[in-house]
Amino acid sequence: AGEPMLLENDEAFSLGLDFYLVHDRCIVNRVDDSVVIPYHGRKFFIRKSRGWVPDGISVPYNSRILAMGAERNVTSAISKDGKLYATQYIGNTTRYNVHLFQQYATRYLMRLLGIPKAEQVVVDLHPQYATRKFGMELAAEFGAPVLEIQHHWAHAASLMLDNGIGANERILCLSVDGAGFGPDKTVWGGEVLLAGYDRYERVGTLQDFPLIGGDAAVRDPPRLVWALLDQGGVDWRDWELHRLLGNEKAALLEKLGKTAVRTSSLGRVLDALSCYLGIGTERTYDGEPAMRLERHIAVGEPHHKFEHGEPKHDGNRGARVVEVAPLFRQLHEKVKRAGHPDDAASRKRAADLARSFVECVVFQMVDIAADYARKEGIGKIGLTGGVSYNIPICEIAVRRMRERGLEPLLHDRIPNGDGGISAGQNAIAGMNG
Repeated sequence: AGEPMLLENDEAFSLGLDFYLVHDRCIVNRVDDSVVIPYHGRKFFIRKSRGWVPDGISVPYNSRILAMGAERNVTSAISKDGKLYATQYIGNTTRYNVHLFQQYATRYLMRLLGIPKAEQVVVDLHPQYATRKFGMELAAEFGAPVLEIQHHWAHAASLMLDNGIGANERILCLSVDGAGFGPDKTVWGGEVLLAGYDRYERVGTLQDFPLIGGDAAVRDPPRLVWALLDQGGVDWRDWELHRLLGNEKAALLEKLGKTAVRTSSLGRVLDALSCYLGIGTERTYDGEPAMRLERHIAVGEPHHKFEHGEPKHDGNRGARVVEVAPLFRQLHEKVKRAGHPDDAASRKRAADLARSFVECVVFQMVDIAADYARKEGIGKIGLTGGVSYNIPICEIAVRRMRERGLEPLLHDRIPNGDGGISAGQNAIAGMNG
């Protein structure tokens, strides 16, 4: 799991299995199966691969640009003669063999398109991504300049390209996912952007909180719960967190939380919500806690009132902030009064709480975008990023957008998640070339 499919029989034999079914036909170019969520006539590509690539998307520039993507669910994207082509789904380049696969797939597509070298290479801001390192190597090889693009801006640009938004237009966009490196060196992921191809402005964001241990917090959702409850003024001993963590580990988190990198990720908030409600307390595969939460949001009803003020402008962050920690404190108080969800009736209550909490957060984000849209005379508002695969959240956001009189923009040909980052990077570079 997580590794590219094997190409050679000798590689397969090294797995030490009992039986093998082999063939004498060579695999020239490995291509994973595509994974698609149909949504009201649109296609939300989780993996755009077999049967769907290469898919030339029209762009208003002829530059030969190579964009490298981010880190997870990676694709590379290459433009030529008014068309943009993405590679097949490659995977998570934290694994060395996937990194090698990106090298092969990128060069293979360039050969297929007759492009010996790129005129420009585009990479993510994150200094430690393997895609960035590979991009820098290719730029040196080609003698090409390198352009760095912020992760969530690339998401917004991919959505604009997917909807045929012109070079001089701008949209308001909810760019929501698990993680993206911000220019302030925090981990973004719950952003409202005023975006064009030439620039972007962060006009709204979620309140940030400690991501204790970095990626360790992603694998261990109770850390996220601890961080949000602590920030909301709740003693961790007041919940069952000590049962999940142990007193010693909880005390350690208290120390680590003071210096941990901070995140505004909606994906991590959903993980914490899932964990707190006892729906997904561990992560054994990518996005598991939030995915388990999805069906509860779908069947839940917004019966619970979460009090919140008007999102205030934070001068340091340059954006209006949706406060999340106080909502977690209210969630804790509601659960404490009713008892922790652990039976059928409680599970229904957990679904209603999940729905109510998510609506409260998403409505505030959409309202921030709608307020700026009115101010800027913009009629379109978009939803992009990995969280937009969550259908009930997508429906909540779209309904609120329409209530505010705005046209929703959603994905169709370019993946919502990080598989679309390379297309957005390429579009930004090409539109400004």
